[in-house]
Amino acid sequence: MYYGYMRVSTKNRGQDLETQRLCLADWFNKNKITKYKEIAFEISAKKDLGVRGIWNLLDEVKTGDVLVCTEISRLSRKMLDTQEIIEALLKKKVELICIKQNIHLTNENKMITGLILNIVGSIAQFETELMSSRIKMGLERARKNGKKLGNPRIGLTNKKRQEESTEFVKKLQPIFTMMRESKFTLNKMANYLNKIGIKTFTGEGKWSVTQCHRYLNKIIALEK
Repeated sequence: MYYGYMRVSTKNRGQDLETQRLCLADWFNKNKITKYKEIAFEISAKKDLGVRGIWNLLDEVKTGDVLVCTEISRLSRKMLDTQEIIEALLKKKVELICIKQNIHLTNENKMITGLILNIVGSIAQFETELMSSRIKMGLERARKNGKKLGNPRIGLTNKKRQEESTEFVKKLQPIFTMMRESKFTLNKMANYLNKIGIKTFTGEGKWSVTQCHRYLNKIIALEK
């Protein structure tokens, strides 16, 4: 199954959607593909990735499917999210085609796919470091202005918090193993954890698809 994926901003939904639709239709026509499914999501950049429709689509696609979008930035505005999406697609052996960049990622073409993932990962790391730098500058300004900083809960050292996080992952391991063996989708995992009352690491908010994806990867790493 071919999927024509479109992501539109709430600020510019009309024209941007039509531009993407025309670009996709032209690509499918040139490649003589008559059967495909259009998927369009309207999102706000402020929303967490887990509540966006892209994860519903990732649960829907199957091995051998092809996801086509106009450009790689349509997957997400944040490169860290984009990297997660690409890795999730490849894990399910779903091909990704980005028309404008002439990108075609598959599990077979490991050299090109690995190169693209490294580039995306590097940009994601740069975004993370840039954000961290801005936060540090803001905190330093606040300190100079005499403001008291810090969350009462976070009175722990980074090492202690990391130990707590590792213990939390180990406690979740049996539940996630059961869900994997039962072939739960990421959506179903999040719903199940919320239903049985399992709290997140911070103890605040509900489980999202993004959190399930990250913890699943951590648990898989522990098992190796």
